[in-house]
Amino acid sequence: MILHFADTGERPKWPKKKKESKGNGANREKYLSHCDEVVRRRGAGQSFAKIALELDLAEHTVRRAWDHANLGATAQAAATGATPKRGSYRHLPADKIQEAQKLLKEGKLTIREIVAQTGLSQSTVRREQKRTKEK
Repeated sequence: MILHFADTGERPKWPKKKKESKGNGANREKYLSHCDEVVRRRGAGQSFAKIALELDLAEHTVRRAWDHANLGATAQAAATGATPKRGSYRHLPADKIQEAQKLLKEGKLTIREIVAQTGLSQSTVRREQKRTKEK
């Protein structure tokens, strides 16, 4: 066909390739069956990576299960073109964060004093200060 084009200048008509299917929905059952467990573990404060590791799933499957359980937030994010807010996993103990938030709300101590009292870093305390102002 290429040689014919070289000789005549007539463009070849290539056969059309059939598009491959993205899947038949068989994997849909995988995230649907783990949906409740993912929500329970995520509520307990586990990260998506840790949940995926313990359930022997891919991390995106765990995220898909979480999104399915929170369809309202997912639909709202899709309408605005943003990534859905799935919460964030924190390595810091919740009691230290709550103590820092309490001290920030009282407003009596400086950030350095809160750092010394809680053992958190300055950037963490500043981040919490920003979060409390946003709320």
